[in-house]
Formats: sequence, structure tokens, C-alpha cells
Amino acid sequence: MPRHVCRLTIACLALCLGFAAGCQKQPAAPPPAPKPTERLDAARQTVLAGDCVRALPELEALTRELPQSGETFLLLGLCRAKQGQPDRAEAALAKASSLEPGNPRPLEALGILRYGQGRRPEAQDALVKAAELKSANPQTYYYLGNIAMQAGQCAQALDYYRLSMVKDPAFGDAFKEYRAAAAACAKSARPAVPPPPAAPKKPATQAAAPAAKKPEAIPGAATGTQPAPTAPVAPGAPKKAAPSPSAPAASPGPATPATSPASPQ
Repeated sequence: MPRHVCRLTIACLALCLGFAAGCQKQPAAPPPAPKPTERLDAARQTVLAGDCVRALPELEALTRELPQSGETFLLLGLCRAKQGQPDRAEAALAKASSLEPGNPRPLEALGILRYGQGRRPEAQDALVKAAELKSANPQTYYYLGNIAMQAGQCAQALDYYRLSMVKDPAFGDAFKEYRAAAAACAKSARPAVPPPPAAPKKPATQAAAPAAKKPEAIPGAATGTQPAPTAPVAPGAPKKAAPSPSAPAASPGPATPATSPASPQ
């Protein structure tokens, strides 16, 4: 075979091999990394599913990538509270509230967290602010009702329980507490029954009566000798009354014998 033909054949073979290599299926390019906002959406779904253990590492990373996202810090605070980290949870929730001051949700979570710790005044402060921002969470008003009831504010507590039931008619705890509060408030509103009158005091023991005066000693009582009896003295004749100078003297009449009236037969 002539040399130039051989070279042409080799060139054709190389060209065919190049085309064959180009026609082979190339490996697919890796998909682009999800954006931080997309990862936040996925983390939110994980939190809503109750899997905070898996969501926490992603949320921690997102706070560095989305430092101005109130939603990120809110979800982080909720998960930290669920994992028993109240101090870190409160810090994250406070950060979320500062980033989104018009959002009642971080304040709701802060109030409920503090209520569970027994910090009633601080819980009330956060919950009242959430209510002022038109919170739609029935627990906001439920816990405010509990705080008001514990402070003896019956009317306000009943109003909060009613609001809680309006926000979620299926929230059974609000119905239960409303009935209990209504009964307690009605009982406290009844007029107090006056106590029974005190038993009359027993009269003070009177001082012993003075001893009876002993009769004068009869002469001879001690010796047993009796005095000799004396004759009674006849009474003096009554003195005749002088006639009144103004009254006419009665004319003497015949003496009438005194007789007793005859008893009827």
C-alpha cells in the first residue's frame, strides 16, 4: 500500500474514533447546592415533623448564613427548648423577636417558655405584647388567663379563656379552665354568710350573799331561863276628833243596831 494511502487511512480511523468518543454518554453534572432559603424551608418541615435532633445542626449553620433571618432563630429557639436547653432557647427567641418586632410568634414562644419556668411576671409581659400584635395562637390567651386567675382577677381571666376558645374551638384545655374559673368566680362573688352568733356568755358568778343577820339574843336563851311574862297594856282610848269648824255638826239620831246583811235565801 502506498505510503500516502496508509497515512490517509490512519487519519480516517483517528477521526472515527474521535467521533465515537464524542458520542459516548457524558456523566451528569452535580446538581447545584440548595440555596440557604431552600434549606431553611426544609429545616422548617423537619421541625414541624418533630425531628429537632436532625434539624438543629442545619439551623445552627443557617444562623451564620442567614444572620438576619428571624425565622431561623425562631426555629432554633423552639428546638433548643424542646431539647431541654432553656437558656439557649430564650437567647435565640429574643434574637428572633428583635429581628422581627412585628411578629408575635417569638413573643408567644418566649412567654410560654417563661411560664413553664415559673417566671409569671416575665411570661405575662411577653404574652401581653404578643396579644397586642394580634396573636392567633390560642395558647397566648390561655396562659394569660391562667396568670390572671392566679392573681385573683376573675373577670379578666374569663375574658382570656373566651379569646382562647375563639382562636381555636378545639382547644380543650381552654374550655376546661374556663368552666373551673367560672365556678370559682361565682363562688367568690356570693355574699359572705355571716357567722353564727356567739353563744351568750355565762353570767359571772354572783358574790355570795351576806350572811343573814343573827337575831338578837333573847334574854336567858343562853342560860335557859325565860323572863316572867308581863301583862299586856291596854291601849289608850282613842281621842275624840275635834269637829271641823267648816263642817256642820251632824244631828244626833237614834242609834241603829249594826246588823250584817242577810244572805239571800
